[in-house]
Amino acid sequence: MQTNYKPGAVNQRPVDLAVEKLNRLRLSEPGATLADTRKQGNTFNLTAGDFGRYVTSTDGTVLKGCPGTNVAGLTSNHRLTVDGVHFADTVELGAAASVVFNSCTFAKPITVKSGGKAMVTNSVFGTSANIQNAGIAANCCSANNIRKGPAHTNTTILFEVT
Repeated sequence: MQTNYKPGAVNQRPVDLAVEKLNRLRLSEPGATLADTRKQGNTFNLTAGDFGRYVTSTDGTVLKGCPGTNVAGLTSNHRLTVDGVHFADTVELGAAASVVFNSCTFAKPITVKSGGKAMVTNSVFGTSANIQNAGIAANCCSANNIRKGPAHTNTTILFEVT
């Protein structure tokens, strides 16, 4: 981020500090490519807007959205935390995946291969969305969600409004 102020201006220091704090948030703007840059512990703070499908390649990633954050879809075989993201397309979790979704919206199904784990809380499943788990029910949990679509498959349900 750049400022319109010239160096040496009376109010330059507070503006520089504010810009520095904004830059530390490492915000990803709409259209940005979601690609892991570290071997572990990547963080994406997504602003409102549309993002392409995210394919994870590392463990410990955090994907955090705000109201109006739309991600085309997700493919993961890693540990991941997702908060406040709307998924317009399928979410595909591999056998080694362990993902926690909180306050998300799903338009299409979450597909979990046998051995994969998913915990979905405080989220909304659209008319075509549900959890399709190929493994045991203990590996997938739906807690405190709203489901408008078909029933989940092999999923432990703690509380859900249909």
